[in-house]
Amino acid sequence: MSTPTQLSGGCPFLNPRRLFHDLAEARNSRELPHSDTFKGRVISRYDDIVQALHDPATFSNEPTVGTFPSPWREQFEGRVPNRGTLLGLDNPDHDRLRSSVNTFFMPRNLIRYEPWIREQAHAMVDKFVEDGRADLKTSFALPLPLKVIAHVVGLDTARSEWIGAALGFFMGPRDLYHPGTPDEKAKKLLDLHDYILEVMEERKHDRRDDLISHIWNERESGAVEMTDFEMLSMFPGLMLAGHETSSNLICMTLSHLLADPARYSAAQKDDDSRAEALEEILRYESAITGMKRLVTKDTELGGALPQGR
Repeated sequence: MSTPTQLSGGCPFLNPRRLFHDLAEARNSRELPHSDTFKGRVISRYDDIVQALHDPATFSNEPTVGTFPSPWREQFEGRVPNRGTLLGLDNPDHDRLRSSVNTFFMPRNLIRYEPWIREQAHAMVDKFVEDGRADLKTSFALPLPLKVIAHVVGLDTARSEWIGAALGFFMGPRDLYHPGTPDEKAKKLLDLHDYILEVMEERKHDRRDDLISHIWNERESGAVEMTDFEMLSMFPGLMLAGHETSSNLICMTLSHLLADPARYSAAQKDDDSRAEALEEILRYESAITGMKRLVTKDTELGGALPQGR
């Protein structure tokens, strides 16, 4: 087993402002540096990452999503799916459940939502544009993705702020935008799951143009087998990931563009320039830097051993 590399005179990745510099140093290292911050070894070279992602039997998704701690684990039993998201599942369950949403999230299918999303965005901007200033996160970047993902799933968009507060339980102390104690947020999360179950029951008999109806169609056609509880598990995790990453991306994109007027102007020429700017920001600074994997057996990656100390 290789000796943990200590970059820059100590544990790397402690300073978020140096993260990409530290990752660049890690890529140049012959070994896989151990990070006390992440409690594991860091894989940062592209080929190594692709190899790991294509070998889920060796690099398990299991630690990607944590389990609920007590006392909430007991409160949620049978009502809130434990680690209820595709991110924390290995095969065969991961591919089986993912197949229920694959065709729904194809770009050519999602484009039908664009006029509605544009309308919501304009309405939000209209509320603060005359003020001449606004908190981007709370006035736009957070509420817009929340409303969009609620609409796409098939929930009442008028309740999107409440949905965001309920999902804030998963964020723990990182949820700075929804006040309340963990117990208060846990109660909202339980209520949210009950609400989703009600909508699932409605869509079972009254299909509409939303994700819940789509999964019912997939189940009834025999394209996918899943229980009602597994179906319930699909939505909260998807909504959390869908709005949190989009919110961060909106803020990061405007931060980079507004820091350079020439860059902002170049990105605003036309639809093509805006699309190119979005593609570049996804490459330059993704909303998610990385995810944990559990090495299930002895293996080599990039000529080094990726298991823990």
